[in-house]
Amino acid sequence: MTPRKSYIIVNRKRINWIETAKGMDFSDGKSAIPTPGNIDPKLAYASAIPSKVKVIGNAELKVLRDVENQDFELKPGIYTDRCDIANLKNVSINGLGKVEFQTKQRAFEMKGDISHLSLGGFYTKNIQDYQIVLQEAWLKKYKDGAGDFFDGIRLFDIVSDNGGVLFHSNGALNKGVHEGMINNFEMSGCTVKNSANPGMVVYLGNARNYSLHDNIIDKVNTGETITDNGLFMANGNGKCFNNKVTNHQGRLIRAWLFSHDDTALVEIMNNYAYNSYKYSPFEIQVTPDMANNNYKPANAKVYNNTVGKMNTSKDWDGMLLDVYNTGGTLEYYNNLGFEMNRIEQGRNVTTGITDMINFAGGSPKIIRNEGNRYFDTYEQAMTFKKANPQYGSDLVL
Repeated sequence: MTPRKSYIIVNRKRINWIETAKGMDFSDGKSAIPTPGNIDPKLAYASAIPSKVKVIGNAELKVLRDVENQDFELKPGIYTDRCDIANLKNVSINGLGKVEFQTKQRAFEMKGDISHLSLGGFYTKNIQDYQIVLQEAWLKKYKDGAGDFFDGIRLFDIVSDNGGVLFHSNGALNKGVHEGMINNFEMSGCTVKNSANPGMVVYLGNARNYSLHDNIIDKVNTGETITDNGLFMANGNGKCFNNKVTNHQGRLIRAWLFSHDDTALVEIMNNYAYNSYKYSPFEIQVTPDMANNNYKPANAKVYNNTVGKMNTSKDWDGMLLDVYNTGGTLEYYNNLGFEMNRIEQGRNVTTGITDMINFAGGSPKIIRNEGNRYFDTYEQAMTFKKANPQYGSDLVL
C-alpha cells in the first residue's frame, strides 16, 4: 500500500509529511505517533514531537531537501551518487566513519537556505572536482546588519584522499554589499592528504567569523607546480588555529581580511607548518579589488605558530608571514621558525633572519612585534622550545 503524503501550511510555512508504519513524519524533523490512517495531518502535527536519529542511505541522501531539526546517520557503505541537498536547518549528517564517497564528480551540492548544518564523519576518495560546494551563493546579499546569509555550516571528521577542493563557496564584496556571506563556518578534525593538484583545500569567498581548527593536511599540491595559492583561502574574518600542514605547496592560510559590521579580527595561532615547496605559511592582505569595493578594515593577530623548512624551491621569500596593506593593525608575537630563506639582492639567504616577516606589498600598522625567534636548524629551534614552552606552537616539540 502506498503511504499517504502531502503537505500542510503552518505559520505561512510549507511542511511536507509522509505516513509511515509507525506514524507520520514531517519535514521539519517532527513525528506524530500513533497515526490512524484517517487522521488529519494538521491535528497530528499539533501533537508531533522531534524525531530521534534517522538512518538513511545514498538514495535518500542524494535528494535530501526541506528538512528542519533532524539528525541523520548514514548507512555504512560506498556512496557513488552525488547528493543534491537544499533548504536544511538544524540538521546533522554523520557517516560515523563508515561511509566513503567515490562519486565521479562532486559528493555534495548545497542550494537554497542552509543554516546550522553539520556534515561529516565520512571519507572521500578520488573526487577531483569540488567535493562539497555551496551553489548559487551570490543570491545571498548582506549589508550594514541587514540581509541574507548562510549560517553555521560545519564540516567535521572528514578524511579526503586524492581529491580536489574539499569545500568551495563563491562570495564577493561588491560596492559594500557582501554577496554569498557564510556566518560561523567551521571546519575541524578533518584530514586532507595525497592530493596532487587541488590548489586549495577550502575556498571561502565571503565569511564572517570562520573557525578553521584541528585539521591535518599532508602531501597536498605535490604534482605540477601550482600558481600562487593558499590551502585555506579565506576572505573575511575569523580564526585559524591548531592546524598541522606538512609536505605541501601553498600558504597554510591566505587571509584576505575585512569586516562586515564592527571592526573584526583575524587570528592565526598555534599552527604548525613544515616543508613547503613554495611560499610562506601565512598571508594577510587587502587586495586592490577589495579596497575599491568599500571594504571595512579588520585587525590581525599572528602568534604562537611554529614554522620550518619553507619554500624549498628557493625562488621566493619563505618567511613566516607575508604582509600587505590591510588598513588595520597587526599584533605579531611568540612565533618560532627555522630553516627559512629570504631573497636579498638576488641572493638566497638562510641565516641572519630576524622577525620572519616578508613585507610583500606595504604593511598594516604593527602595534606589537615581540618574542619572535628564528633558528638556523630544527634541532636548535626544538632545544629552545623545550626550555621556553611559551614560544611557538604546542603541536610539535
